Amino acid sequence: MEQEYPHFEYFVQDGGSTDNSLAILRNCKGRLSGWTSESDKGQAHAINLAFQKTSGDLMAWLNSDDLLLPGTLLYVADYFERHPDVSVIYGNRILINEDGLEIGRWILPDHDPEILTWIDYIPQETLFWRRSAWEAVGGALDESLHFALDCDCRLRARSLRDCPISWEHFAYTRGRKRQNIWTLSARAK
Repeated sequence: MEQEYPHFEYFVQDGGSTDNSLAILRNCKGRLSGWTSESDKGQAHAINLAFQKTSGDLMAWLNSDDLLLPGTLLYVADYFERHPDVSVIYGNRILINEDGLEIGRWILPDHDPEILTWIDYIPQETLFWRRSAWEAVGGALDESLHFALDCDCRLRARSLRDCPISWEHFAYTRGRKRQNIWTLSARAK
């Protein structure tokens, strides 16, 4: 929330947390566009619910363990304004541990749509897109999926013939991600 960009909607869709998340949300109420805490049918359903409550031209989502570096939203908005033909951008990732210390970096290769058919190397928290691209792929995540929600959207976007979607990889590190042990352990099952 420490972004120096005043024109954004920050909506939090909480899945009915029983920890101190609600107290944090109440304290941040004036800085949020809104928030809801209710049970949902999974991550994709929760994200779809949240996006239904937003109206911005540029979109992204962060999971509870995702962070953006200061200035990210200003950079992204400026990039889209200067490149009206670009529909989707993504960037590099800095990995941090539970103490916020850097433990690694994902420096991504140049964008290659063919390679993305076979391997998903785009960090979700660095992915930003225009609402028109979102609507072109159906305006919703596939709620039957539990992993690779963003990858599914990208594959759907690639398959569109009547709605060209261009991609751009911005070459500056703008996203941070904590190690998500739950995701790693769930994938192993």
